[in-house]
Amino acid sequence: MEFYDIENVRRDANQDNLYDLFAPTFKGTNLYELSKYVVSTEQEMRADLICESIFGDINYVDFICNLNEVDNPLNFMEGDEIIFAPASQVYLYRLNAPEITESKNQLLNVNKSTKVDQNRKQYIEQNYNLPPNLLDVPTDPVRIQNNQIVIGGS
Repeated sequence: MEFYDIENVRRDANQDNLYDLFAPTFKGTNLYELSKYVVSTEQEMRADLICESIFGDINYVDFICNLNEVDNPLNFMEGDEIIFAPASQVYLYRLNAPEITESKNQLLNVNKSTKVDQNRKQYIEQNYNLPPNLLDVPTDPVRIQNNQIVIGGS
């Protein structure tokens, strides 16, 4: 059994080669005429058996799940009405994602100049130290003033 969605999920080189789980791999539900199938008792929680009954092949489990908006192949229960398209049209529903280099070239502008934030540059040059905050007249951090406890302030 092959899950074609997994093959279409791309790794993002800019994100430590993690999978980009937000990239679509499926076009939608109402593209073409669909047929209906009712899950039997023997097929409960068995997407592979459902797929075998419909298509004569178990390589369309991902298609059945996506088309019926089922996130877990074990969620098919007896009496569920499954919609499906003929095997000859399954490829029309699968989205062929563009290559990463194509997407990157569409999003990146290599001619863009980098703007330098002078405050950040100075902060880094000072070894990430902020200037100290000094009061003109030093005060105790905690003191009693007019029968009240005062923390900080002037």
